[in-house]
Amino acid sequence: MDAIQHFLKFELDGGRLKSWTFGKYLAVRDGEYDEPGWDVVALIESYKIQNLSCSGESCTARVSFQFVPTKTLTFKDIFSHPDGGTEIVEYKIVQSNSQWLLEPSDASPKVYLSTYKRLGRK
Repeated sequence: MDAIQHFLKFELDGGRLKSWTFGKYLAVRDGEYDEPGWDVVALIESYKIQNLSCSGESCTARVSFQFVPTKTLTFKDIFSHPDGGTEIVEYKIVQSNSQWLLEPSDASPKVYLSTYKRLGRK
């Protein structure tokens, strides 16, 4: 549970919009993971970890995200969710080097609206 909670705090506070250390959150080998540049992000109002199930040396966390309604926003680099809505995302958590880390994903970053504004994104 700690692994997913720490990653979500990092993610929603804009961590993936800046340079960051993969080894702290993701189970990757040196030189193996190349985080793409992000042109578009999803603005999030809230989230809830719905379920965490474990089997052996891995767990799956199901997280429900509530999107910010975007119909009145003028930002150019956000996913359009005019009326808000929700999305459920599954994260796989594995043991790597005696730590619980998330498997990499190519999903676009999810960020709180307040963080997005604070970072000066347009």
